Amino acid sequence: MKPVLAFDWHGTLVADVHRAAGATAAVLAKHGHAGLDIASFRAAFRLPLADFFTDMAVPPELIDETIELRNAEMARSAPVPSPGAAQLLRQARSAGWRTAVVTAAGARSLDRDLQYLGWTSLIDTIHSDVADKSVTLRELAETGPVTYVGDTEYDIAAATRACATAIAYTAGYRPASALLCAGPAATIDDFDALATLLAAPDYVKRHAPQLSVLFSTAGRSSGYLLHAPSGLVLIDCGPGVVSALDRAGQLPDIRAVVITHAHADHSLDVTAFAYAAQYPTPQYSRPTLLAPAHTLDLFDELDRLYRVPSIESLTSPIAHAFEAKALPMDGTTGIALLPGVPVFSYPARHAVPSAALRFQLPDAAVAFSSDTGPTDAVVAAATDSTVFVCEATYPDKPPARDEQGHLSAGQAGRLAERAGAETLLLAHMTNPANSLATIEQARRFYDNSLAVATTGTTLSLST
Repeated sequence: MKPVLAFDWHGTLVADVHRAAGATAAVLAKHGHAGLDIASFRAAFRLPLADFFTDMAVPPELIDETIELRNAEMARSAPVPSPGAAQLLRQARSAGWRTAVVTAAGARSLDRDLQYLGWTSLIDTIHSDVADKSVTLRELAETGPVTYVGDTEYDIAAATRACATAIAYTAGYRPASALLCAGPAATIDDFDALATLLAAPDYVKRHAPQLSVLFSTAGRSSGYLLHAPSGLVLIDCGPGVVSALDRAGQLPDIRAVVITHAHADHSLDVTAFAYAAQYPTPQYSRPTLLAPAHTLDLFDELDRLYRVPSIESLTSPIAHAFEAKALPMDGTTGIALLPGVPVFSYPARHAVPSAALRFQLPDAAVAFSSDTGPTDAVVAAATDSTVFVCEATYPDKPPARDEQGHLSAGQAGRLAERAGAETLLLAHMTNPANSLATIEQARRFYDNSLAVATTGTTLSLST
């Protein structure tokens, strides 16, 4: 996959703070408002423009007209490139990056600026008149990991929602202090600093898809977060998972939830997720919810138990919050959770219907055993996987009669070896304090990379 380097236009690739401040002062003067100097403009500016002009006390009925006048005023002067921008674009394309512009600027004015600057050959894709930058950035992420460079908190938030790497450019419309509060991955004062950042040997790898462990302890809680280029996927939603996602500000960014089976340590927080998403009114777009059919039946029962008749969105919390679909459990039918990220489900061997999973990314595969006893279906799910998350409930030997369907660490090692997994992540341990002994048991049968799934563990999925 070819990495994408995308930019905002005004205030980022084009150094037009003075042009924007002057145009803003001119249109505000026509409405009888005092103008802004450069410092005041940078302190007050925000996107969308309608919100900014509302802050400037422009009457609501005049907002659209004011924006049009401001854009026309800006077009009266020629664009000035940000220092080093053209050289950076050339270097990036030579280094294998695909360059893009993602901006709310109108197509006509953007084309005029590009022609004036002579940059049409330096930018591979141009996206103008963009209403929601996060949507466009997600679309770009279908072809490779995205880095987005912008000069406002709005830009940083859009990149974060799209799971792109957000770089804040501090010489644009907004001051560095404001941009830092938005939580970018990095800040740059000029394009030389950006060139240095991108030239780091491991830059693309550090911003490749990742797998994060939220919780992973048998009988307590299970939850994993797959950071795919086009969004976040939650695998299992045990107790405490929703609180962890909420603290990290990631609940609104979950595009899909996949539940392996209907035991509480893997699924109890689905109702909490539904409440968070729907109360007091619907808060987020409805993510896809995939689970075995048996588990979806249980969720129907939970909806009947925890419904709130007086609140429309909570009359059936889970049904209202998610687009629910049953996992086919046949190992061959893929369901496209996100662009470029299908999931395949396999029948694990457990006390209740349980799904082993395989997420197939463009350059990686992530497999989950779910709760299971030894079975060829789990080996099929994990075959040649980049990361195989496999349960290791029993620290030593499994009981003579394992009616529940669980694995020992040694059995997990055998399955990973048979599957040819690149990395084995031992999970669902009953006593994480025994992690060294658990690793030793698995190591007897598995020679590749091996780790224990502890809260906060993050693995890169770059191959």
